[in-house]
Amino acid sequence: MEKVLTDSMVASFREGNEKAFNSLYDGLYQLVLYNASKIVEPITAEDVTALTFATLWRKRLNFNSLSEIRGFLMVASRNAAINALKKNKIHLHLVGDDIPEYSESDYITEIDFEALERIIHAIKELPQQQQNVLNLAFFEGLRNDEIAEILNISSKTVRNIKTNALSRLRNALKNPEDYAMLYAIITVSIYHA
Repeated sequence: MEKVLTDSMVASFREGNEKAFNSLYDGLYQLVLYNASKIVEPITAEDVTALTFATLWRKRLNFNSLSEIRGFLMVASRNAAINALKKNKIHLHLVGDDIPEYSESDYITEIDFEALERIIHAIKELPQQQQNVLNLAFFEGLRNDEIAEILNISSKTVRNIKTNALSRLRNALKNPEDYAMLYAIITVSIYHA
């Protein structure tokens, strides 16, 4: 019997209810595993998925809705898989014919592409240097010192540019779902920095 995930379950999860966590785990495990398996080998994808859910549990007070949890899980599992590649120097796992089939509705719940487009548009409205720093930090997963070296500026300057850019984005993103997705990207980036 397939469990139905609801936003009301999130309140129980935030309070530390293990049954609510287990329901989220059961309902989203395959999606997170699939996301990680697009990047790493299946055995590593299982480890990444377990790590991602452990992180979700530790950060449970940060989430107010199911869409925030889904966004976090997708971004966190992607970044954790990329980090596993970097740490273990594993070759990229090329997707083959053995990938499970997902319906269109599975993908719709995975990522709100319109919200992502609005975030990308808001980022493109930023000054070029702020765009570069955010891209390197949140989409490439680089630390401030790595960004500083690439852009030939100080780490403190990187931090200031990032702070100013995020402030502008918060003001530009009026839709709570957009901000939730941005929050998920930022949370994962901070966790991995």
